[in-house]
Amino acid sequence: MIIITRLAKEIDFTGNGLRYKVKSTNAYSANGSYAELVLNIDVLPAVGNILTLKFGDKEIRFTTSNNEDYSGIMLLAGSTATQMTDSFNKNYILNKYFKITYIGNKIYFRAKNIGSYYSLSFFSSNSHIWVYSNTAGNDKLQRNNYKTLCEIILEKERNSGTFETIATSLHNVDSAGDCNIYPGQLLSKYFTDIDLPDYNQNIIKKINKTVKRYQLKLAEMYDGVVKMAVNSPIYNAIDGKINSD
Repeated sequence: MIIITRLAKEIDFTGNGLRYKVKSTNAYSANGSYAELVLNIDVLPAVGNILTLKFGDKEIRFTTSNNEDYSGIMLLAGSTATQMTDSFNKNYILNKYFKITYIGNKIYFRAKNIGSYYSLSFFSSNSHIWVYSNTAGNDKLQRNNYKTLCEIILEKERNSGTFETIATSLHNVDSAGDCNIYPGQLLSKYFTDIDLPDYNQNIIKKINKTVKRYQLKLAEMYDGVVKMAVNSPIYNAIDGKINSD
């Protein structure tokens, strides 16, 4: 499904003119999922215990001692699940990528971003601190060769009622299925300058640079097939740059 969000009366100072944001709800065949690791704490950590968490290309190693510090890689011996959660949250990398909470004697690491990159692995020299559950994250999967197809349809002459396709383009989408379409530069080529009367004359030779009507035809294209085509309402443009309504 294609959804058009029109940013009305917007002029882009790079000369693109009108800008439309188009969303596709079918760009991705899978939306991905969040990784989650749950640790169970049966026995409080003792001095010398080593706990290691890995994800992606990152490894964070915690060492247990009798002295607490603020390095983000130390655990205090005898820490409860609550205290261990506080220590894990002091680690910049873990806190950046995971929401770390506790319930009872369990510590929950929930990824803040979708994807397999954030799937955690855990290693402990204390067998009484163990993985209660571990759910890997899944990546978003874009449909094969997905593009948003756009045709710009312009009225040939003002108020003629005759429209023709003047341009066709394919657009990549972002992780949300969105893309920006700028019809202004193409539209502006079909407007000519106004030739105003000279001094003491009352004849305007050209008056095409006023308002013309246009329409966008949008569709999803993937697996070599055009699908879900929709037409926008008919809009008015002045010199291809600004809506007149």
